[in-house]
Amino acid sequence: MARRTAEDLKDLVKSVRGRSFPYDGRELARRNWSSYDSAQVNEIADILETIREVVDMAASSLPFPRPT
Repeated sequence: MARRTAEDLKDLVKSVRGRSFPYDGRELARRNWSSYDSAQVNEIADILETIREVVDMAASSLPFPRPT
């Protein structure tokens, strides 16, 4: 069964590369770049917050006293 699936995949790749695969393209979507930029900034802030929390947890488990 796996052998047949591999052959099917190989045939599919050949048809896509040979441009014989039936594909109906869709029109390009409009992007609200301002919203995208805001989302990226918020994502970076979330990642930095997560890193800070992980570093704080790791630092609290160290055996030596931390400066306050």
